[in-house]
Amino acid sequence: AYILVHDVRAGNRIIASSDPPTLEHYVPDFLRLSVTQAALEAQDGPTVIESYVLRELVVGGDVRIKKGERIVEVATPIHVVSGKVIGTFRVGMSLRAVDAAAQRVLRTVLAVGGLAFLFGLIGAWLSALRLSAAIRTLQAEAAIIAGGDLSHRAEVAGPDEIMDLAISFNE
Repeated sequence: AYILVHDVRAGNRIIASSDPPTLEHYVPDFLRLSVTQAALEAQDGPTVIESYVLRELVVGGDVRIKKGERIVEVATPIHVVSGKVIGTFRVGMSLRAVDAAAQRVLRTVLAVGGLAFLFGLIGAWLSALRLSAAIRTLQAEAAIIAGGDLSHRAEVAGPDEIMDLAISFNE
């Protein structure tokens, strides 16, 4: 992440920065010029810009953002009590963590969805087995009755609809 503060009264010079080499410059050399221009034109409220960095951003010896990495920057004007804009406050951060979190969520959603589909498939298969077994039993009972054994009674078992059908055969 980085923080920049531009001072309008000093020609938009950077007066505070988490990247010390940018101090006293007008445009940070790790961002495209259009990003800085859009940030400095923010007058009414925060501006959010997605871009990429032009060079590594090193803070305290640590590489915070690598060259070419996607970032999001939020820029907001700094006002005095009278409402006059005296500067711009900019905060930028790498989207690497956001992208990694989105990938983790996607993998989790796919895994949960896959498991739910698998359990649904198994449940449907078990229901189909149970229903088809009851129908096959009733079919065999009907064949006996159709063969002329009118005293034979169909077994009344299975799901409600199959039981109703077996009762109808027995009547």
